[in-house]
Amino acid sequence: MARGRDIGQYLGVVGPWAWVLFGLYVAVYTTIALVGGAPTAGIAVTAGSLGCVIVAALLIASPSPTPLPRPRLIAIGVLAVAAVLIMYADLPLHLEPLQMVSWQLGAINFVLFVLELRGRIVAAWVLMALIIAISAGWSIVRTGSAVHGLELSYGQAVSLVAGTIFAIGLHRTARLIFAQQDAERTRAAAEASLRAGDAHRAAELAEVRALAGPLLQRIAADAGADPREAVTLEAALRDRIRGRALAIEPLIGALHRARERGADALLLDDLGDATLGAEQAAAVAQWCTTLLDSLDSPRVTIRIAPADDGALVSVADADGIVGELAMPRENGHSSAGRDHPGTPAS
Repeated sequence: MARGRDIGQYLGVVGPWAWVLFGLYVAVYTTIALVGGAPTAGIAVTAGSLGCVIVAALLIASPSPTPLPRPRLIAIGVLAVAAVLIMYADLPLHLEPLQMVSWQLGAINFVLFVLELRGRIVAAWVLMALIIAISAGWSIVRTGSAVHGLELSYGQAVSLVAGTIFAIGLHRTARLIFAQQDAERTRAAAEASLRAGDAHRAAELAEVRALAGPLLQRIAADAGADPREAVTLEAALRDRIRGRALAIEPLIGALHRARERGADALLLDDLGDATLGAEQAAAVAQWCTTLLDSLDSPRVTIRIAPADDGALVSVADADGIVGELAMPRENGHSSAGRDHPGTPAS
């Protein structure tokens, strides 16, 4: 079963339907206790055993993880044993059949079945063994033989076997369904990622065609092409490969203008797998554009790289660095991927 998935919610043993079942349980066994109880049982005995089984059922129906938490499991076990002890304290031997007046065993057996659905199969059988032992002990004390007690309780064990087989099969089916759902989600995520990659590649190809298409068409038509235009085109394509984080407007236009002035402009992205947020990249591009338009140098390099306190954008000309933009960490994270740029360091 997948981690974090509650099989109880899937099986319906918690939630609205569980409360409907709990209401029916209370109604049925309250009626049985009042109508079919032992004639010698006083109101205190009937109310005591009925209260125990109802509270035990309430603890199972109440929202909680599956398997049932251990403290709640212990409380249910104590209540089940208490109901049996109260029943045997006032159960006469001369009534026939005794099964009709020992309704508590049937009520507890249903609680144990739901306990198995809540993922506590071993605990349910431990409690069943304890109930059978109490029944045999009562019979030995009253008659010197365990026969009467075993006759009362063995049928509950037989029906619990059927419940156990059902619970195991249901849990196995639920786990298989969970595994299938997880596999389907993984497959859907992989397909979505593949489609996103295809769309990204298609967009990049469209950009390349838009940039290189006109020039390539003129070359193919032997219409004459300016060599400087080819050099500019090669530089623009290089920007999209080597400076992917900042290859956006208005910086692309500023690089084109610098190259038209005869400058050797280079755009470098050394962030690795990190990315810039859209607003942050736009602000950084604007800052670089303003600085680049003010330079008159034969060589300009714009570089973004990781730094100890985040990331650093630097602009350098032939004489050295002319400007830096520091993007410090925010809330313990690197500024790469943040939406708010830092301020110029110099």
